[in-house]
Amino acid sequence: MNLKSYSFWYSFHYAHFWRDHVFRCILYDETVEVSLYNYFKYKEIFNNLKIKVKISLLGNKKKWEKYMEKRGGPLLSKCQKKASLYPLIKNKSIVNYEKYKICYITRGNNKRRSVNNESELLKTLQKYNVTILDTSKIPPLTQMKIFANCKMVISLHGAAFANILYMPGNSYVFEIFPKTHYKQTYNNLAKICSLNHKSLFLETSIIKKSQKCIKFPRDCEITISKEDIEMIENELKKVIVNI
Repeated sequence: MNLKSYSFWYSFHYAHFWRDHVFRCILYDETVEVSLYNYFKYKEIFNNLKIKVKISLLGNKKKWEKYMEKRGGPLLSKCQKKASLYPLIKNKSIVNYEKYKICYITRGNNKRRSVNNESELLKTLQKYNVTILDTSKIPPLTQMKIFANCKMVISLHGAAFANILYMPGNSYVFEIFPKTHYKQTYNNLAKICSLNHKSLFLETSIIKKSQKCIKFPRDCEITISKEDIEMIENELKKVIVNI
């Protein structure tokens, strides 16, 4: 990979770095070139997965986009390969691994994309022993091990879904969208990783444009309705017997 094809944005954004850079390099048998910053930030994961990396310089986004077009296309929409990082994980053990079988990823205090009354949704999910995670507070290596033991993940569309790269095949990915938006990124990634992806659209919830970001329609503040909570619960019930 050309040194100049590596962009500043893809270096520092968790999902783009792992989904659009590291994973693509592995899919297409290329050396994983990383900045010094990311080398030390993710060194434990590189060592665990036995990924050979090369320290590189940052480049510009335009050339990076050309690189993606040739290797799976935007959002990996043209990729016909089947692979995941799960088989590469050498040590999947983690304390109380059973509790991570079903996880919900909260966006915590991130107001760019959030659920104002999230506690009402969590109350329902916890009836099914769902573990609540705030990945912004969990070290990367621990995130890898949690998802390697996870059989179902539920969340609003967001960067933390890049961790489905570590999930065992045939697991479930429930991605929640406001009714006004859909993006196929993680649906495509789930197919490559042999996972079962389900898009859950909030049809009756109150959707307000986020005050923190007005660039993307997916960035919004949601007040989730009772009907949409029931919809999520019903979808969970359909597959929980298989987990």
